[in-house]
This record gives sequence, structure tokens and C-alpha cells, in this order.
Amino acid sequence: MRNKMGKMRTMKIDSMQQLQDIMTTTPGMVLYFTTPGCNVCQSLKPGIKKMLQEEFPKMVWCEIDCDKHPEISAQMGIFTVPTIVLYIDGKEVARLVRHFGIQNLREKLNRPYHLLFCE
Repeated sequence: MRNKMGKMRTMKIDSMQQLQDIMTTTPGMVLYFTTPGCNVCQSLKPGIKKMLQEEFPKMVWCEIDCDKHPEISAQMGIFTVPTIVLYIDGKEVARLVRHFGIQNLREKLNRPYHLLFCE
């Protein structure tokens, strides 16, 4: 599915309150927990964002810098990076930690995304 309506919405998360507010108003979210020094995080990010833009454009990309905001990672139970947490309708549907690829994310997201956004 191609996005013909523009770019996928992206956000940088700076507080737990901001994250909770977004969770209550956003039907589909990809939380990307990262650090600037994580080479794996930096190399995965462009490919993941491209795949989301092309195949899952209604998802909202939310990036959390664990070095700047350790309280968010602690409250979310994040102990290593990269970690992706998928939320659909305010519920966590999948968590991918450290050793995963774009295909793993695609497989985890495909069914819940299509149930929510496609008729």
C-alpha cells in the first residue's frame, strides 16, 4: 500500500505525559527507542521509516532518545536499544528488541494495521 496522501507523521517524544497524550489520540504508533551512540539504531532507522512510509503510512513514528529521557524508557520497560514498540488503538501489540530486521517489523505490523486501517 502506497501513501498518496503525504508524509508519515513523525514526532520526537520529550516526556511521559506527551507520550500518554499521543497514545490516547493516535490509533497507530511506532515507538522507536534509540540513543545517538547506537550504530545499529542509526543504520536501521532509515530503512524502517521508508518501509513504514510506503506500506503503513497511517502509523505515527515516535522517536525517544533514551539518553535524554531515561525516565520514559524506565517507565516503558526499555532496557536496550534499538527497541520498537507497536501500539494499535492504545494497546501494545508487539515489541521488537535489539536483534530484529525490517521484515520482522513488517510481519508484526501487517495484520493489526490492516484490521484497523483497511476495509
